[in-house]
Amino acid sequence: MLIRYQSSSVKIMDNIVFIIGAGRSGTTWLQLMLGSHPLIATGQESQLFNNYFSSMVKQWNRELQYPTSNNLRFHGISAYLNEEQFYFLLKQFASDVFDRVFQEKPQATYFLEKSPNNSEHIETIYRCFPKAKFIHLIRDGRDVVASILAAKKGWGKAWHHQSVEDASNEWKTLLQAAQKAKTLTDQYLEIRYENLLNDGIAQMKNVFEFLDISISKAEVDELYQAHRFKKLKQNDYKRDTFINPGQTNASGTKSRPEPENFFRKGIAGDWKTSFSKAQLQELYWTAGDLLTSLGYTDRETASVSIPVNLRLRRIKQSGKRMAAKLINQLK
Repeated sequence: MLIRYQSSSVKIMDNIVFIIGAGRSGTTWLQLMLGSHPLIATGQESQLFNNYFSSMVKQWNRELQYPTSNNLRFHGISAYLNEEQFYFLLKQFASDVFDRVFQEKPQATYFLEKSPNNSEHIETIYRCFPKAKFIHLIRDGRDVVASILAAKKGWGKAWHHQSVEDASNEWKTLLQAAQKAKTLTDQYLEIRYENLLNDGIAQMKNVFEFLDISISKAEVDELYQAHRFKKLKQNDYKRDTFINPGQTNASGTKSRPEPENFFRKGIAGDWKTSFSKAQLQELYWTAGDLLTSLGYTDRETASVSIPVNLRLRRIKQSGKRMAAKLINQLK
């Protein structure tokens, strides 16, 4: 049952679930499967916490750390609000944004939000929505990096990634940041992309149980079959799953399909044919410790010395930093 209450004429949302995890880990796939259920309403990535709230939270924290000396002038909204009120206002704003989607699917009891960068803002999300549920989708980092670099050649060409190291660091950073959710709440479920591929019906049944949504095995099977990667690649799925009530047309909706090759191969182990020996060495040096701890590789395989190309890059970067420091000192 949807839990809402009125405060200052704004509907406050408590029945909310966040899909978290690194980009290219299958999070959109999972979102589409869950969002197609009549009791779950979802929209495309809002980027609310990353693009909007993050700067506000940083400023709020800066104000709290500001020196209290009478010799220094101070101003900011922390002179108007205490911390509880600040986060309540963020929650009000988020609830009002998300409720626009709810209004389009009145039978829904959950709102589902998925933006990969949410993983970097778990504490803010939890402060706003302490009753939220988190579903963390984890994928082999080698396949994630392969998918990132493949997207970089096409629809993701504007991404910042310039190397295997960049993509590996992003996977590692976002995955570890997302795991912070399980230290804050017991409403946390961790699933593997590979299990979702190989035993999808059982995995999805488990997800719906976590959400306390009753669903038969036959219904899960129908939902899962409707979202096979072959269908997704052809944009052959319910394009009204992503509810789009705003001013612009989001990708993945009826009026604007996902870009070509957004849904790629939908397999595990693609990394085996995606990297040169030097690239794989760079990946293991950057993220091998996490790959090992997650059971994707053994410690011996992941233990490599710093690759020559990476060593040279670090020396070059260090030289640039030293030069910039000297220039600043001479000014």
